[in-house]
Amino acid sequence: MALVVLAFSSCQLGKHYARPELNLPQQLDSTEQDTLSIADRQWWELYTDTTLQALIERTLEYNKDMKIAAAIEKMTDFYKGNIHDIYHFLKVWAFAKNIGEAEGLDPKTQETLEMAAVVHDIACPLCRDG
Repeated sequence: MALVVLAFSSCQLGKHYARPELNLPQQLDSTEQDTLSIADRQWWELYTDTTLQALIERTLEYNKDMKIAAAIEKMTDFYKGNIHDIYHFLKVWAFAKNIGEAEGLDPKTQETLEMAAVVHDIACPLCRDG
């Protein structure tokens, strides 16, 4: 029994923990509000590495799928959550994409077709006011 007590009493793994002194205010000022939001920034601005930012910029500039995705994102914002309009332009885009691919369009014409399909109702106020 003495051996067990001796074995457990010698199991100290480190120094005795001492809580650090923190100089914190007693109360937070609730009148101040942080006006910065991560939603106000583009997703690629979160990365600070200049090489990575250059690669992202180049990809966005030359990648057709990323251009179409960016246009879809902007049109989704443009329609302000109107599910009918969002579903409509996505359906038109999907049909145009499939038809263009089935017809074997060259890449630039395919990109133009898809972009036109995404934004086809942007200048149609009757489409939104009805």
